[in-house]
Amino acid sequence: MHTTNLDISLEEITKIEGTAELKLKIREGVVTECKFGITEMKRFFTSAIKGKPVIAVPQLVARICGTCSNAHLLCSIASLENGLGVPPSPQTILLRKLLNYGLIIRDHGLHLYVFVLPDLYQKNSILEFDEHDEAQHQLLHDCFDVNRRQVSPCSICNYWWFYEIANQRRTYEFNSPAYQSPAADHRIN
Repeated sequence: MHTTNLDISLEEITKIEGTAELKLKIREGVVTECKFGITEMKRFFTSAIKGKPVIAVPQLVARICGTCSNAHLLCSIASLENGLGVPPSPQTILLRKLLNYGLIIRDHGLHLYVFVLPDLYQKNSILEFDEHDEAQHQLLHDCFDVNRRQVSPCSICNYWWFYEIANQRRTYEFNSPAYQSPAADHRIN
């Protein structure tokens, strides 16, 4: 058993949205206190969606963050369904899980390139990579290749895509101006 006593206080942990802090106390080899906090400035997205049609909210909030846009999309859809009393189908639940798994896979790759890679190359940011150096240029290309639209929610933001497997006829109907969504008249208060 270790008998180490240690106090660690990190007041500004970066490479997250906002900043974080960590306070850790170890006494006689046992963690006696561990406090982790994240501070984030208000971004006023609640005010930005007030008065907007309910149907527009998922697409608006999906743009809050370029990294976790699918999480914002899925949470907003679930909130709207709760508020409107619309239960998701079993298929919808499975499709949302699949989208969330895609988010996790993409985020891990993106995290490794954007946050870990600069540390491995003793750089402060991926922006310090030299795109004229062939190896560093390839790393930059690979980084942005990870963050392509394949799992971006903006292409699937319309919530009805979760309700049934689309076919060409239904796709036309949903995109038609004559189609009226059940939530089209609701607005965010």
